[in-house]
Amino acid sequence: MKNLKLFIIALLIGIPSMYSQEVQGKITFNNSPNETINTDDPYVVNLFKYFKTGKHKIMFTFKGDYPSKGSKPEFSFFKFKTTVKHNGKTIKVLERDPMPYLPGDMLIPTEAYDFIYILSVYKQDGMSYSKNTGAIPKGRYEIIIEAVPIEVEGSINKGVITLNIN
Repeated sequence: MKNLKLFIIALLIGIPSMYSQEVQGKITFNNSPNETINTDDPYVVNLFKYFKTGKHKIMFTFKGDYPSKGSKPEFSFFKFKTTVKHNGKTIKVLERDPMPYLPGDMLIPTEAYDFIYILSVYKQDGMSYSKNTGAIPKGRYEIIIEAVPIEVEGSINKGVITLNIN
């Protein structure tokens, strides 16, 4: 009888893990987890243009281990988190509401990560949009991009852009 109780307890503990979803993945820039951009151009709109025209590409890749649940499509929810630092000091951390994504490779626009926005208003606080110069101060910027899985196991390796404005 004691062995039967132990078996039932082990079965009850193990059943949820048999049906849990697990994801693994990464964020890359031009096929690398770390990208360094050196420039004399302080205008954030030009950085935005480089991403929009494909000079720099952000790729979000993940695969999942999905339990069989009939006709439900395979997808996972992720919350994107962006941290921007200037010369080692955190400027801002922003998180987006979770969105569903399908497994595989996805080219993600810069707007999904908010770092263009963060850079565009940095040191421009209190200025009207018409007075915003669009230039960011010289220095070393670190842009850390994460995709945080929601209600699933696993992890996504973060990506880092180092932006040096000379």
